[in-house]
Formats: sequence, C-alpha cells, structure tokens
Amino acid sequence: MIRAIGLAGLLLILASAPAHAAATCTLSSTGVVFGAFSGSALTFSGTVTIHCTGSGTSNYNLKLSAGGSGTYSARRMSNGANNLTYNLYQDAAFSQIWGDGTGGTFFPSGQIKLSPPPSVDIIVPIYGSLPAQATPAPGTYSDSVVATLTCTSGGACTTTTTIPITASVQPSCTISATNLNFGNYARAQLDGLSTIQLNCANATTWNVGLNAGVFPGATVTTRSMAGPSAFQLNYSLFSNPARSINWGNTVGTDTVSGTGTGASQTLNVYGRIPAAQNVGPGSYVDTIVATITF
Repeated sequence: MIRAIGLAGLLLILASAPAHAAATCTLSSTGVVFGAFSGSALTFSGTVTIHCTGSGTSNYNLKLSAGGSGTYSARRMSNGANNLTYNLYQDAAFSQIWGDGTGGTFFPSGQIKLSPPPSVDIIVPIYGSLPAQATPAPGTYSDSVVATLTCTSGGACTTTTTIPITASVQPSCTISATNLNFGNYARAQLDGLSTIQLNCANATTWNVGLNAGVFPGATVTTRSMAGPSAFQLNYSLFSNPARSINWGNTVGTDTVSGTGTGASQTLNVYGRIPAAQNVGPGSYVDTIVATITF
C-alpha cells in the first residue's frame, strides 16, 4: 500500500508540470514616421511585433500610453513650445483610438500559443493620423508612446517598448495674387487695389517683392502698361494706403516683410496712375511678378 501511494503521488506531480510553463515575450515597433508636414492631413501605417518563446497558451492585452500630452483625446508631438496634434488607432478606419481602455479608448487583445512552435511572432498593425492644421514653426516634432504587453492567463509575460512618433516641418511658403484693375482712365489720378495671399509655416520670416513688370525699360519706381499704337500708361505700386512707400524687389530695401503664422495672410498692393497722361483709347496691360523670399 505504501508503494502504491508513492507511485500515485509521482504521477500527479508529472501530470501537473506543463501547467507551470509560460511565454516569455518582447515587444518591438516600426515607430510612426509621418514625414514632412505642410498643413495637409497625413496618415501612417506601422506595426508592433510581439515575439514570444516558451510553451503553453497565454491571453494578452496590448495597451498604449497617452504620450507627452497626457491625454488620449489629443496626443501631441512637440518641438520646444510648438506642437502638432495627432493620434494613434487600432483600426484602418481611424475610429478606435488605441489607448488603455480609459476615456473611450480601445486596445487589442488575443492569444499566444506555443509548443509547438517554440516561438511565435504576432504582428499588430498601428495606424497614425496627423490631421490638417496650421503649420507650426519649422523643425522636427516628436513624441514617445509606451506600449505595454500583459498576459491575463497562462503566466506572466509583462513587457514594454517605446514607440517613437516623428514628423518634420520644413520652412515653406505659398503665394498668389489677384489682378489689379484700375478701371477707366480719364486723365485724372486713378487708384486701384490688388491683394496678395501668402501662407508660411509658423515663425518663418518672409519678404515679398514686386518686379518692374514687362514693359521695356521699366523700373520698380517707374512702371508702365503697354497700350495700342505704342502708347504707354505709367503707374506705380505702393505698400501703404497713403501710396507713399514704393514697393520694389530688393530684400531689406523696398520689399514687404513679416513672419508666418501657419495660416493665410493678406497683403494689399496699392496702385496709382498719375493724372494728365496723354494716351490713346484702348486696353493697357502689364504683368508683375510677386516673389516671396523665406
């Protein structure tokens, strides 16, 4: 009887041994690299990889921290005091913010199955969205989000990794202008107005210059429109409503300067045709090139 009891006890120990086996896991990520941001929306698709060895079966959760912003509703990349708003999602539709389950966030879960095979890689997609917004100051923007893997059964397999989030803002500007239509000239002084629209990245310094036009021999102080039968109609362009500051094309001398805000900015071009010019009837035209230097 003693021997029978000893054998039964030995069999019980051997049968229970596999239940103590568990997975040992590590995490890695491609990171989220949005690239160059110029105001328009960007998206990125990357991965988080769970690599596990061992034996047995474990259920897991994979959660993400809020990052430097401290909130899931608006994650932020930073460059000094400047920020870019973004977020991370667990679905390609960008509808489920990937977090830790709080604040309406979601996180993926699944099962790790080992033995066989002795190791396994689980690839979890991660989707990043950088929405359209005013372009901040040029530079490199970054954030760090911590991914945490925890096993909910089959032993402990807690591990973490840091997911770097990056985007860059390059010095950039766009410029456009409306036509300056003086209307009908009847030998009296005639004024007109045009507008220039520009959009430069926040904190980008810029200068806008106007060239002399296409009339032969014209200068930035003596511009002319060409008309019929070799007639010409002289005019001037100014940067102030009083029409006393000539607008030319030499940076630091007669251009208009400013600093970008990341949003659209408007400049007025004030035109004037002097009185008492003897010209024939017809249409008079010139073309001015506006150049932005930044």
